[in-house]
Amino acid sequence: MSKDIFEKLSKKFGNDKNLYLLNVSIGPVQEFIKEARKTKDLWTGSYLLSQIAYQTMRPILEHFNKDVFIYPRIENSASTSQFSKVPNHFLAIVDDVIISKFKNNEIQKPVYKYWSDLSKNIYDYIAEKNNKKFKWNENDLWNKQINDCFQIYWVAKTIKLSDLKGNYIETHNNIQQFMEERKLTRTFNQWDGNSAFKCPQCGHREIIGPIKDNKNFWEELRKDKKIFFKIKENEKLCAVCLVKRFVEDKIPFESSSDIASKNFKDFLIGKKIDEEINNFLTNIKKLFEILNIEKINSISEIPGDWLYEERFNFKKLEKEFPHVRNTKIIDTLKALKENLKESKEKYKISPQKYYVLLMMDGDKIGDLMSRKDIYGQIACSDAIGELGNKILPDIIYRWGGYPVYSGGDDLLAFGPIEKSISTAFKLQKSFSEKLETTCSISLVIVHYQDSLRRAMEECRQSLESAKEHYGRNSLCITLMLSSGTLTSGGCKWYLPIYDFSVGFTDFMNNLIKWMGKEKDGLSSSFIYDILKELPAFYKFHKNIQPYFSIEMFESEITRLLDRHIPEESFFKTAPDYKKKSEIFVKIISSLGDPKYINKFNGWRTDIIDTKDNLESILRICAFLNREGLKEI
Repeated sequence: MSKDIFEKLSKKFGNDKNLYLLNVSIGPVQEFIKEARKTKDLWTGSYLLSQIAYQTMRPILEHFNKDVFIYPRIENSASTSQFSKVPNHFLAIVDDVIISKFKNNEIQKPVYKYWSDLSKNIYDYIAEKNNKKFKWNENDLWNKQINDCFQIYWVAKTIKLSDLKGNYIETHNNIQQFMEERKLTRTFNQWDGNSAFKCPQCGHREIIGPIKDNKNFWEELRKDKKIFFKIKENEKLCAVCLVKRFVEDKIPFESSSDIASKNFKDFLIGKKIDEEINNFLTNIKKLFEILNIEKINSISEIPGDWLYEERFNFKKLEKEFPHVRNTKIIDTLKALKENLKESKEKYKISPQKYYVLLMMDGDKIGDLMSRKDIYGQIACSDAIGELGNKILPDIIYRWGGYPVYSGGDDLLAFGPIEKSISTAFKLQKSFSEKLETTCSISLVIVHYQDSLRRAMEECRQSLESAKEHYGRNSLCITLMLSSGTLTSGGCKWYLPIYDFSVGFTDFMNNLIKWMGKEKDGLSSSFIYDILKELPAFYKFHKNIQPYFSIEMFESEITRLLDRHIPEESFFKTAPDYKKKSEIFVKIISSLGDPKYINKFNGWRTDIIDTKDNLESILRICAFLNREGLKEI
């Protein structure tokens, strides 16, 4: 819709007809998405929720067209996207025909049909496999769990087209208030379950299968080739979580190891004609034949976790594949380890064991929309649609990552650790250029074998910290080491230094690049020397901000910088070295100075300790350098 919105609506409805401003919200959102133990579960949950939202919109689209939607802007490809980009709420102008369909629950039918058809196919497949042996018939419990999964909330306000011209902001804010009140009076069905254990993935629905022989039921199910890699040993799920696990629609990856090892796999694909790589592929094929699992024809088809040396452990494989009794497996595992070793030594590259969870959210989008008239809201919706459908996903794909959902004003993505921080900067820059507001981003670096649920929780907390503690328009980075240690630090996107601003992510990237130079770069021990001496520059007094000796600190950083750069380095011999080193020192000291932070950045320094924050940023940089990254 554009400036001719009223002309289009007049042709559809007429000027004097009673219309409705319809506000619809589908839930639960966070609950349905975060119930995930695997990256596939997370992606599928988001994807399914997007499909449910699209099915809710479809009757309105078919009855009218996309012009009646104020938010979101609908694309023809919305139902066939490779990721979730249809938001779970929408605002539209409709007539009494649509409202009566909502009242009679007719408009919800496509939603429940889509969801029930999907689940029925999976139920029938499992029943066919196990019913004869276990006499399992829990259609009632299955249906109760499936049917009680989604809720569609809607409110409507009577309007005329003339109301939208002069009094739209008040009308819009009223209907938003109505929706908040509607959600406070949520409807729910009476709980009806059995004495089975709760599903470990969602934690509140019962696992399916016969109660008396449940263990054998799931063990028998795992013997099926189509199910073996979908369900882990001793894992049992409810109906809803099982449906999410079985959905195959367009998912671009299977596990966190696929994401962490992506750059390594891409490298191997580029070297596929080399002898070492061909030997590795030949032996992987042989191993998969021995284990009687899916066939592999190319490097691109190798699951990510089979690119790590620790995967080729005979005792672990023997436990995972108890049906295999083949002496050839030991020789094959030994050959695979040797193949990986040869490749690593020849090419100086290994599969990365860490990947990144990235979450973005626009700052005060609700406030922005509530101040706009109908033209302004449509313009914002167009901008948000372009961000969500094209601009932000394109940035993620160029990074080598995968969008989980991309609503335009929010985003969740997986990606490799390489170039993750510079990607975060590109996202915020594109967002701010397109909308009249800023965005905050959380970035969690997590080991591929660590808990996804824990990583997601840390990602949400980091985003909350970026908004509430760092004052929005910020980046918060959390490092989850495999040992369990958490390190978290952040900053505004830009630091005012002298008479210009320096990008926070540029500072981190330049520091990593500087330390990544093998011969004439900055010694990695530079960071550890700063960390060792940092406490000496702070004096703490009860109930007041710490005193920071900034002049002494800058003097010491300058000394350490000079000491850790080789004399023959081209950095030192460059004519602008002194100026650049002064700026570099000023950035580090600014990050640790409470007075500077209070003056320019608006942090909650009663919650965030600037000394601890600086330590965290430096430790994260040291870790990234230790992982051999040249660019982040």
